[in-house]
Amino acid sequence: MVDDHYEPNVKEHNEKLEKSYKAIKIILNSTIDQKLQRECILPFLIWSITKVDGAKHNVRCWSKEAYNRFQKNKKNKEKLIGIHHEHVMPIKKTINRLFVARGDDARIDEILKKIGACLVTVEEHNKLEKLKKLESYERYKKVKVKILDMSKVPPKLIDINKFRKLCKIAVL
Repeated sequence: MVDDHYEPNVKEHNEKLEKSYKAIKIILNSTIDQKLQRECILPFLIWSITKVDGAKHNVRCWSKEAYNRFQKNKKNKEKLIGIHHEHVMPIKKTINRLFVARGDDARIDEILKKIGACLVTVEEHNKLEKLKKLESYERYKKVKVKILDMSKVPPKLIDINKFRKLCKIAVL
């Protein structure tokens, strides 16, 4: 279950990411129907990247409100009620960028390394959803989401500009 601290198994983390990156490149360069790629295969592979360290809730960045809710619910069996796994760059936007980059492995790598996740409250998620047209991190600034780095004990509030680097799920 979810803990108060994010500490990935680096070897396992890196191996899983490398496999996901490779699978995405194979799919993008395949003759598989694009609709099937966009609607089924690529969303699944992007999800696999954002939950590389186990459960979809084991991510480095949490909103302060999501952490407070988690602490409040800690005694309950279901600690994560009202907490949402947010893709910092919406999956559809990531997929669109990957399709534009088809055939350019360096560009695909650049896009994949920008995939990020953050746990937010359902209320924060609803506000972020309304701003999907904005660039990923700009949505968080606009909604004024306060971000915690869960790799620190206790979790540490970080500047929104540092969030860009910390939420990325990249090879460690």
